[in-house]
Amino acid sequence: MNKVSFLFLLLLVGGCLIRYYEATIDQPAANTMIKTFGLTAYFLLCISLIIGPLSVIKPTEFATLIEPRRAVGVSAFVFALMHFTLIGGSYFGWDFNTLFMYRQNVVGFVGLCTLVLLTITSNDYSIKVLGPVNWKRIQMINYLTFIIISIHFLLASKGDYGSQLLLGLGLITVILQVWGFFTKRDR
Repeated sequence: MNKVSFLFLLLLVGGCLIRYYEATIDQPAANTMIKTFGLTAYFLLCISLIIGPLSVIKPTEFATLIEPRRAVGVSAFVFALMHFTLIGGSYFGWDFNTLFMYRQNVVGFVGLCTLVLLTITSNDYSIKVLGPVNWKRIQMINYLTFIIISIHFLLASKGDYGSQLLLGLGLITVILQVWGFFTKRDR
């Protein structure tokens, strides 16, 4: 099995495990879907950020995952958008005054806006129009997005087992980012 196929298998298994975990908790179906979409978005965002440092730390083993990383990041946006759409419609009936009374919703919306910018520039046409240097500057917002979404996740999580596991993945993401930074700097 090549590494790209393995990556997508990992993503599929991760998404299924999140869905299975959420389905085992006694809660209304809308809550289950909202949490599943949110947890999956965070999972995909972490995986997209893990690929970069892994390709720096072990380039011969992980460099082939750089290209499909873009699709993983765009998928994170799609799940985050579905998460926001269900929250906005199900809980708040699109009443933005009420929706933005909660700080986790404000933080999450800011994170979603940064994901929109990253997603609309995640294509070859944007690289051509913006130039590689400017495109890379915009894509560096991904780190800020990760921090914002992590804050949203911390504010919104209820301390359940699934949330704790994904917070652990977020910590692994940070550790690998730091490790990849120092590895690249030392080369």
